[in-house]
Amino acid sequence: RDLHKEYRRQRQMCIRDRGWLVTGGIVFLLGAGLDLFDGGLARLNGSDSNLGAFLDSVFDRLGESALFIGLAVFFLRNDLPDASILWFMVILLFALVFSQSVSYLRARGEGLGVFTKAGLMTRTERVVILGTGLVLDGLIPYPVMIWVLGLIAVVSCFTLIQRMCTIGNILNKGR
Repeated sequence: RDLHKEYRRQRQMCIRDRGWLVTGGIVFLLGAGLDLFDGGLARLNGSDSNLGAFLDSVFDRLGESALFIGLAVFFLRNDLPDASILWFMVILLFALVFSQSVSYLRARGEGLGVFTKAGLMTRTERVVILGTGLVLDGLIPYPVMIWVLGLIAVVSCFTLIQRMCTIGNILNKGR
């Protein structure tokens, strides 16, 4: 009888916690969707500025980083084996570092006069994949996020190399 009560308590906690993933995924996708329109809307009504573009870039990076931190906290709070937590954190950190580096390379390239969005995993793709992964991870009883983060880490690393080569080649031609 006590075992059954404990099982029900654990199951209710899991369902509640998984609900946070779904909610987080929906909010993240909605926020990112709105973010796609703010620059265009500012240009349309003539209120665009360098400060606005700068702040938009900063808050894009902070928002994406906050999502990765939230995922880390969420999975650290779950009762996972130490080896699973270690793998999850390593993959999460690779995804965070590579995705932020892709964005940094774009900004650094633009600072040097090279404008490129080369590569497979731009911010738009990351946002769609992360948001969809959060929703799916919350809805199905399978650890989707570890695979989503692994995909983001690998493809962002590839994109980082693509973008680095593209910017490097353009800069090298301009010598």
